[in-house]
Amino acid sequence: MTFAFATPLICGLQLGCSVTARLPNADNIRVPRVVLAVLPLMFLIGYMVPTQAMVIPAPSLMSIDMKQIAIAIWQPWPAYVSILTTVAYYVLSPFFPNNHRASMSGLRWVYASAFANATLTHLVSWIVSLATVAVPGLFNEQYLSDLHPSKVFAIPLPWSGAKVETVAEGVHYFLRWDYLIGSAGVLLWALTLYSVAHKQILSTVSWPGLLVKVAVLTILTGPTGAAVELMWERDELVFKETGGSRQQAIKDKKSL
Repeated sequence: MTFAFATPLICGLQLGCSVTARLPNADNIRVPRVVLAVLPLMFLIGYMVPTQAMVIPAPSLMSIDMKQIAIAIWQPWPAYVSILTTVAYYVLSPFFPNNHRASMSGLRWVYASAFANATLTHLVSWIVSLATVAVPGLFNEQYLSDLHPSKVFAIPLPWSGAKVETVAEGVHYFLRWDYLIGSAGVLLWALTLYSVAHKQILSTVSWPGLLVKVAVLTILTGPTGAAVELMWERDELVFKETGGSRQQAIKDKKSL
């Protein structure tokens, strides 16, 4: 399944079936501390390593056959991350006792890592592409056309009658739509969870301000970066208002 199909489907199922989407609280959204501690590293191993192997130039540094094998190995990277994280959970759990402060620190580290990864890839893509217009002298002439913003980011409309000349160009068209639809689904999912949490906990959502923030974040960090930021803010709100120090204060007050 492609990103454009699987991601909106999974997000939609989560919104419709999970209590964490409808009634989030500190208990039902809590992630084991050990998972928070190891997840960035597991992502690095399970995703970044296969990705780096996949992007090695062929045939200059690897054969075409090896390139195809590397691409095939890269495909199930979510399974690698999931399996590695599960193994780490069972092996390392005894070394990570429950601690709210440490768990919140781990949660912020996970979100910061995800936000940095999404933002850096978004900015690097735009900076490199825009540099071909601003300072074309930095690039070899044979790459200027391929890296031009109109070539990299323009979305060919299905009814435009555009025809591809090579398989690579067709794959490029497909991947642009794949990313656009999939990332839009992630952003809509995060926006929904954010708004539901605010309505439930604060009884209000400032839609004009929220939409402006989402637009600015999408421009600066990309749609997935914006989604990460919304989820980060949502989780911070849920833990602050329904758990942790606030929950302890309520318990202390009741005991008086």
